[in-house]
Amino acid sequence: MFHRFNQLIEAHYKEHLTLNKYAEKINITEARLNEVCRRLAGLPSKRLIMDRLIQEARRLLSFSSVSISEIGYELGFKDPAYFARFFRKNAGVTAKKYRNG
Repeated sequence: MFHRFNQLIEAHYKEHLTLNKYAEKINITEARLNEVCRRLAGLPSKRLIMDRLIQEARRLLSFSSVSISEIGYELGFKDPAYFARFFRKNAGVTAKKYRNG
């Protein structure tokens, strides 16, 4: 079940699916999904999805010359300002500072 959830994250993280949609795809409840993730990864399911988004954002910021706004769009964010806030909150630094080292 946990392995399947990780496969779904990898396939759909850019789509910003709700936790309920992920749970439905695995045929469990959202509460059960969170319980399993906390037990096996020590993190809630939503955190695992957000961590995957941040991981990809860091990769793109480090290894591409695409604008920060375009990276946000590529990761499924409709508003570049929201991507900027999301990155800063979850990475602890602005996307620009991260890119510039």
